[in-house]
Amino acid sequence: MASGYTDKFSVRVKKEREKIKNQKGFKAKASYIWDYYKVPILSVIIGVVAVISIVRSIRANNYNTSLYVSYVNCVSVDLRDGTKILDQKLTNWLGIDGVNDRVSVDGYYQIDPDTLTEETYASSQKLSVLIVAKNSDCYIGDEVFTNAWANSGYLMDFNEFLPAELLSKVSDRLIYCVDGESGEEKAVGIDLDGLPFITDVLVFGEQRPIFSVVANAPHPDNCITFLEHIIDYEE
Repeated sequence: MASGYTDKFSVRVKKEREKIKNQKGFKAKASYIWDYYKVPILSVIIGVVAVISIVRSIRANNYNTSLYVSYVNCVSVDLRDGTKILDQKLTNWLGIDGVNDRVSVDGYYQIDPDTLTEETYASSQKLSVLIVAKNSDCYIGDEVFTNAWANSGYLMDFNEFLPAELLSKVSDRLIYCVDGESGEEKAVGIDLDGLPFITDVLVFGEQRPIFSVVANAPHPDNCITFLEHIIDYEE
């Protein structure tokens, strides 16, 4: 064993300081430190980077989802262009800070019972998992999707779900479908076509978006707040 390592730690530190001090010029000192201590230096740097990454990851994912909205069989300019207008509007409408409590808006799901492709199968699986996990709240979809999900018993009946005042505002926009479980006709969709928020803000073009709410939505009150602002929206 080298004799230097028989010294006490304090003595070794003192000797190393003397060696560094005896190097001429900053460049020589830096070169000496790097040559002899690059492994522990790199270890510290990697450790610090790892800790920062973990902390950022925890902070980024440590929040509550106040509303989970999914686009199905349709897409708005907002989602396609990544402007996050809907995210911003919902954050304001729900009175949340957007940091500890956030909204989630996702899309590009394709559901068509008559066309079973890899894409439609994957969409169906993911949306079903979100329902089982009680993560999904509401949809903006088309008639094909609304019928399919109603037939599966996944959607709320607006006649039972909405407050009387809001129900009267949307009564002429209700879309009825047969519930596959009960066999009853239920108001499972609300036609949003032509509403200012849809045509001027989200911009669906020729698509006819329909609003629906998941039967076991974890945030039903926030779904109602969302719908109220869509219906009453003014620039």
